[in-house]
Amino acid sequence: MLLSSWIVILFITSLSLLCLCSATIVAYDSKSIIINGERKIIFSSAIHYPHSTSEMWPDLSNKSKEGGLDAIETYVFWDRYEPV
Repeated sequence: MLLSSWIVILFITSLSLLCLCSATIVAYDSKSIIINGERKIIFSSAIHYPHSTSEMWPDLSNKSKEGGLDAIETYVFWDRYEPV
C-alpha cells in the first residue's frame, strides 16, 4: 500500500512538472504512463533538502535533469515543523 501511494505521488508530481513545461497529453493504463502517445518510464532520484543548503538546490536540480532524470523525490521531515 505504501509503495502504491508513493507511485501516485510521483505520478502527480511528474504531471505537474510536465504541465508547467509544455502542452502535453498525459494518460495512463495498467502498464505505464503515456505521454503524447508514447509509453514512458519516469526516472527519479531523491534529494533530502536538510542535507543541502537552499543555494545548492538549483544546481542539484540542473544536474539531475542533465543526468536524464524526469522527477525529484523529497520527503517532508515533520519533526522539523511540528512540536514534539
